[in-house]
Amino acid sequence: MNAGGCPVAVMSETDKRQEQLNAVRYYHRLSKHSLLAYAPSPGFLDWDSQPNPFRRYSGAKLITLPLLKNIRTMIISTCIQRIPQQASLHVRAFLLFSSWHSV
Repeated sequence: MNAGGCPVAVMSETDKRQEQLNAVRYYHRLSKHSLLAYAPSPGFLDWDSQPNPFRRYSGAKLITLPLLKNIRTMIISTCIQRIPQQASLHVRAFLLFSSWHSV
């Protein structure tokens, strides 16, 4: 009994753990996707709390990569290199145009 004379419920560590697990399971049921609907969301993207997509390791050398000035030019030049040398001029032109048009 407590100071006011009321009985006090004492939870064992196992009961506390079970109560915590029940709370987690309840939250999971409310927040998961289903076959009929997506999970509820806050309705916006929280960009400030996104993780850094680039791995950094302390002590590792940081390598700067060259920026591509024109990605389209890089893609087209890669496609040209892959066109077989035996292809006719018409086939090469078609493949080149197709690759450029899809970029």
